[in-house]
Amino acid sequence: MAAMSTRLVVSRRFAFAVQAIFVIKAAQALDNLDNTATLRDDIKTHSMIRVVNGTFVKGCRQFRIIGWNSYKLLEAGADIDAGRAQVDAILDEAVSRGFNTLRTWAHSVDQYVKLQESPNKYSEYAFKGLDYVLDAARKRHLKVILVFTNYWKDEGGIPEYVRWSTTATQNVDFYNDSECRQMYVNHVEKIITRINHISGTIYRNDPTIMAWELCNEPRCRFCKPAQLQEWIRIMSLVVKRLDPNHLLTVGEEGFYKEGSTGTEAINPGLFGYESGQDFIENHIYDEIDYVTFHM
Repeated sequence: MAAMSTRLVVSRRFAFAVQAIFVIKAAQALDNLDNTATLRDDIKTHSMIRVVNGTFVKGCRQFRIIGWNSYKLLEAGADIDAGRAQVDAILDEAVSRGFNTLRTWAHSVDQYVKLQESPNKYSEYAFKGLDYVLDAARKRHLKVILVFTNYWKDEGGIPEYVRWSTTATQNVDFYNDSECRQMYVNHVEKIITRINHISGTIYRNDPTIMAWELCNEPRCRFCKPAQLQEWIRIMSLVVKRLDPNHLLTVGEEGFYKEGSTGTEAINPGLFGYESGQDFIENHIYDEIDYVTFHM
């Protein structure tokens, strides 16, 4: 694993952090933390990340993100022998190279270790894997960004919700199909209200978690941009109602619609226009604390 340097440049209300590039939108600081003994012990060195005046802040200090993606840690963490040893090795290597933030899925990608086996039916075995990852990160003072679902064809992704729905027929239906929306909301609630079986901390109060992402690379191909826009508006309200303590972002790649108020010329190709995304508009809501784009 090669270390990646991170550069933080603050200009007016935006800050750019480069591993992927994080453009941070200032948001109201939220300090509604639980007063359990576990959190009191952790807060001294492992407090919630906030955005203050366009800057990530941990406690009273600027927090400069040096992060990486690791998609199958939930599955590895469920294996109490070799898998957990692999989690420990990955996190130890990351710390040794100066990384401080992990981005990983709050759903499974392996059909043999399914977190959500069917709508509202969850595997405790798989959930304990995610618990382990969070607790292992906590012990190493790492922050974790958890992604609720994925556009691509992984278990727990949009295609699976569409298969489960009796009214949706294609991926684009996910954003306005009532059954898909309800299943997604149920999953979000299940994750946010999960109590870690190791630490005893409910996820919504866990300072190890830096932020939630609504979806990895949400696309709505050939949709009107308003369709994805409305889904983001509704789901960002849902997440913040369930958890006002953590940061929230969308998870987009950074595409613009034709005639956008952003810079449509930076789209990498025609598929960018067809993605249904509109980068600036998609992050306009107060509930979205910072924005990302993928390189």
